[in-house]
Amino acid sequence: MPNPLPKVLLIIIWTIKKAEYRRTDASKLWYQTSQSKGNQGTSLWNTYEIKLIDLDLINLRNQFPPIAAQDLPFVLKAGYLEKRRKDHSFLGFEWQKRWCALSKTVFYYYGSDKDKQQKGEFAIDGYNVRMNNTLRKDGKKDCCFEISAPDKRIYQFTAASPKDAEEWVQQLKFVLQGDKSTDYANFYQGLWDCTGALSDELSFKRGDVIYILSKEYNRYGWWVGEMKGAIGLVPKAYIMEMYDI
Repeated sequence: MPNPLPKVLLIIIWTIKKAEYRRTDASKLWYQTSQSKGNQGTSLWNTYEIKLIDLDLINLRNQFPPIAAQDLPFVLKAGYLEKRRKDHSFLGFEWQKRWCALSKTVFYYYGSDKDKQQKGEFAIDGYNVRMNNTLRKDGKKDCCFEISAPDKRIYQFTAASPKDAEEWVQQLKFVLQGDKSTDYANFYQGLWDCTGALSDELSFKRGDVIYILSKEYNRYGWWVGEMKGAIGLVPKAYIMEMYDI
């Protein structure tokens, strides 16, 4: 009798709706498949136990379609972080390097910025973010932050430096608070890197968020903007609207 178990685990998972299944714990999946026996129309049931190696790789309840890291349409901040595994208590390494990207509504994470599909993601609505120096005891303890919400999974990350961690926290706070009270029309994003030639000009990088305070000098091609507490002139040709209103 040929083995009805498909050769590719992913195919098994995605075709599981054709079988009876039940979850037993966070790392196991039981299901049954039927196979006709002879010409009598009877069924022979086979039960399989599949151990899921990484629930980030195989997510039976994905809310978002697969998308390549380079194809994300609207990214507010992106870069490499170390992500704490939710199953770190019994599976190997506690922290994994991930390329993370924040959009207006979703936080994505990938193995690298070249990946064709995310390893996971979550909608940020309803979450809060804060620095947390209790997650590690090594030299990176001041580089940690966490994203949490009542009755939802907690996501914990380590950045390359305390400054980078603080920038992630501030950007997340900006997005989370912006859903309620942000003046969307005046938020812009850097198109290219720009280094101010004079002391009254803002310097920024591609992707940086800038709040436009005034368009008084519009006829000269300059606006007055604010970024991370600094105020200065911004060349309007170097920025684009952040939100479609």
